[in-house]
Amino acid sequence: MKEALFKKILIVTAIFLVSHLAIEVDSIYAQSNKGGYIDTHVHLNVQSMQRGEQQGGDKGPGFQKGPIGRPRFLRGGGQRMPRGTQTQSGAAANYDTAANQLLAEMDKYGIEKALIMPPPQIPGQRTVCDYKDLISVSQKHHDRLFLVAGGDTLNWLIHQYKPTEVTPAVREKFEKIAEEIIRTGAKGFGEMAVLHLSFTSHHVFEEAAADHPLLLLLVDIAARNDMPIDLHMEAVPEDMDLPEGFNKISPNNPPILHANIPAFERLLAHNRKAKIVWQHIGWDNTGYMTIELLRRLLETHPNLYFALRVVEKRQYDTAGRPISNRIVDDSWKIRPEWLKFISDFPDSFMIGTDNFFGSAIYGPGGQPLPQTMKETWSIVDQLPPELVEKVGRDNAVRVYHLD
Repeated sequence: MKEALFKKILIVTAIFLVSHLAIEVDSIYAQSNKGGYIDTHVHLNVQSMQRGEQQGGDKGPGFQKGPIGRPRFLRGGGQRMPRGTQTQSGAAANYDTAANQLLAEMDKYGIEKALIMPPPQIPGQRTVCDYKDLISVSQKHHDRLFLVAGGDTLNWLIHQYKPTEVTPAVREKFEKIAEEIIRTGAKGFGEMAVLHLSFTSHHVFEEAAADHPLLLLLVDIAARNDMPIDLHMEAVPEDMDLPEGFNKISPNNPPILHANIPAFERLLAHNRKAKIVWQHIGWDNTGYMTIELLRRLLETHPNLYFALRVVEKRQYDTAGRPISNRIVDDSWKIRPEWLKFISDFPDSFMIGTDNFFGSAIYGPGGQPLPQTMKETWSIVDQLPPELVEKVGRDNAVRVYHLD
């Protein structure tokens, strides 16, 4: 009798402990910083595991660069898969798997919410991610995962047409797609690309004028609807030779990179009501993403925001040197000059890890996708208390309306 009672007590106690532990795990991200951190830039990478292909453009060795915004393909180049082919049976399960992996990592690092989005895609590239596939994911996890869209549609059009080719009909088509995105309840437009370098022969190179007419149109749409623009751009103050090493790792990169900072400033000045979040700050592949440049831009453009990123183990150092202008030193400590910079502009910084989740953990050419969650969020833990909440959460809440 006593033994049976003892067993019942043990069972009840175990149930209590397990349920209590589950509550504790579910609420880890809510124990600090007014509810937890926010990651403003995450991808769900499922197309490769569905189609059995590597992520990135399905471009063969025949790829060549045309004029800015108009890549062209010779014999052997790839063709873009018809939109919608990636939504066949199994796609939903793949996205659920990727989302669950993301949520597990979010719990691990105290992240309450994350913005999920398609990578920037261009004509001739197999569709890596259709934003419509992400809608159900964001709806299923409506309190934690939020949609940003346009990298697979709006970015496509920007790179399809040269600035001189943008007609009223093109503008109308662009605006119609933007309005469709707005109706989904998306929190922003992205990921848009002004300059995206190629890291393997199967990885796309993207370049478009920062003041492209369709980007200027998007700025007006974003301002009108109070939706920020998520931007991918390497810093190029003036025309420059391709950085050493990039010609060896991918034939897709051109020998010359065109200046984009002057045009970027024209984009920022076009409509001050539009908020632009420059992603991947701290991941510098040209050597010109300096604190001096970034400081001047923040002083001049109040509608500009920076999302910080730290890549693991200098993985993308193409010439065998440490990445320029890195936020952390060799011991993963924030450099004093970066800490001062962030402290001087406490309302302008947030976090965007650019981490990929899903069974397909390998990117173009079979290269492992960089893991940046641990490295990037470690810098927040090193900030003084008055900056932790702003950089880790509050600035993103304000800019993306996540409250």
